Amino acid sequence: KAPSAIRGSAQALISFLVYGLGMWIGNNISGMVVDHYTVDKVVDWSHVWRVPAIGAAVCLVLFLAIWRDSEDRVVDV
Repeated sequence: KAPSAIRGSAQALISFLVYGLGMWIGNNISGMVVDHYTVDKVVDWSHVWRVPAIGAAVCLVLFLAIWRDSEDRVVDV
């Protein structure tokens, strides 16, 4: 839906947020989650994997509740 003049910039921003900032934050959070569920150097993987599963479910519910696709489209001139 972005005008053609800024599509490249929009794609670069999304790539940075997902592949740069998102992976950095995810790496830090996953380390904390694994540390939280580690006792005497034994990791409880069922609880570790439950955290991102719940996060994905919450994101799905929010996406379904908030997303509204309009018929208004940007037309290239």
